Amino acid sequence: MTGRAVFRAALGLLGEGSAAVADYEEEAVLAMLNATLCEVQDVNNGLRLAAGLARGQALALDTLDGETGAQGELERGALPFALAARLALTDEETTLAAYYNALYVEQVNALTRGRVCPVRDVY
Repeated sequence: MTGRAVFRAALGLLGEGSAAVADYEEEAVLAMLNATLCEVQDVNNGLRLAAGLARGQALALDTLDGETGAQGELERGALPFALAARLALTDEETTLAAYYNALYVEQVNALTRGRVCPVRDVY
């Protein structure tokens, strides 16, 4: 998923159409996304390890058209809520920002729950 796709998903959550893209500075949105990607790096690595993959490199975007590099569950479930919360703050919509931030935290917590696995005899 590209940074621009996450941005459009966040705008959709805020009830804004594609015309609202021009209301936000691209560099500011990119900085918000990169800050969020830094926050979820450990969660992303946990998801990768659970899927049998190696740890990934640091998540960062050079442009909004680049791929986030995050696991799909994180891209679709958490990143749009985090960006929506940050965008709402720039519009001074603190109640809406708090709501979307709570949804973001809930999604991240849901992705970090323990996984059931068989017990291995260590003796």
